[in-house]
Amino acid sequence: MRIPILTYHSMRIHGNDYADNDHVAFAEDLRTLTALGFRVVSAGDVVRWICRDEAPPGHAAKMIAVTFDDGSDFDFHDLPHPAFGVQRSMLNVMLDLRREFGAAAQPTLHATSFVIVSRDARSELDRTCMVGRGWWRDDWWTPALRTGLLSIGNHSFDHNHPTLASPATPGALGTFRGVDNAAAAEAQIARAAAMLHAQAPNDGAALFAYPYGEASDYLVDEYFPRQGERIGIRAAFACGAAPVTAASNRWRLPRYVFAHDWKTPADLHALLRDAAVA
Repeated sequence: MRIPILTYHSMRIHGNDYADNDHVAFAEDLRTLTALGFRVVSAGDVVRWICRDEAPPGHAAKMIAVTFDDGSDFDFHDLPHPAFGVQRSMLNVMLDLRREFGAAAQPTLHATSFVIVSRDARSELDRTCMVGRGWWRDDWWTPALRTGLLSIGNHSFDHNHPTLASPATPGALGTFRGVDNAAAAEAQIARAAAMLHAQAPNDGAALFAYPYGEASDYLVDEYFPRQGERIGIRAAFACGAAPVTAASNRWRLPRYVFAHDWKTPADLHALLRDAAVA
């Protein structure tokens, strides 16, 4: 089993070309994956396979999973970017693919949106990191789940973001490596998990994605193995530019990040080729 997980950020909109717009890239990449015979599966299914809850299908070598980080409204809603016009949401990009190719072409099409759970933090980050138009809400989480194409996962309480006036874990902001003790982990992960399980119960709530893709050794080696079951987290995703395999550490699952690990369609072809044989 070798399953690449591709990660996009729907707020990354610096133009309307592949290289500078994650929406454009995601749409083209989905067509490429479909044409190459890759089956898009859920990150939750990948976790079930590596945890041996069930065996992966025999064609797992041609599978891939998709995640979105940060969970802005651009994941769900078409929105009018102030500089580059209306952007097709990540969800609607998936629906467009189904209309173009038919549902049978991607029968298990799915993505997990990893969201910042604190409403106050999102409101503040909307002003400091986006355009201040209230485009970082949570009213779309339940409708997204109803589509069957999106899960809502845990991307921490407030991302430990450096622009926050009162972060949950003051100290080494702008990194998650500083979440290296029980108090910080409870504030950023357990608190978010409880809120997400209550507000948007779904399979994705059992999945965690490290902000900045950075996992501290404490979280990987101590906190999650000992506390994961208690707080309802089954696996955690980092970066790493490698496919998930049966030998992957479920508390540090690797992902490929667009604009970092691939920047062109040719890069994606090379990534898929290398992931299959690495």
